[in-house]
Amino acid sequence: MKRLLFGLLAVCGILLGTAALLPSARESEAVETMAEPAAAAAPGPGYVLGEYQGRVAVYGAGESDTPREVTAIRVHYLPSADRNALKDGISAVGDPALAALLEDLGS
Repeated sequence: MKRLLFGLLAVCGILLGTAALLPSARESEAVETMAEPAAAAAPGPGYVLGEYQGRVAVYGAGESDTPREVTAIRVHYLPSADRNALKDGISAVGDPALAALLEDLGS
């Protein structure tokens, strides 16, 4: 009987000690509230990669007439899957995504 009582006390002590280490609901809400503005921030400008005079071109999202930039990447050297994707337009949100896509296409 004493063993059972000491065992239960030990389990209760462990649970209470663990509960004391966990953040309270109020602290969790504060962390979530602090994280919300960063998540709500605008992701950056939108771009669409396409073809212009045989080269990969960067258009602004919603722009289809004049590219913002024409790269040195020649479309006919790209794999057929990339050429087909460029015909439909490859979307990129933000400068890092645009840079990654251009690096991928150029390598």
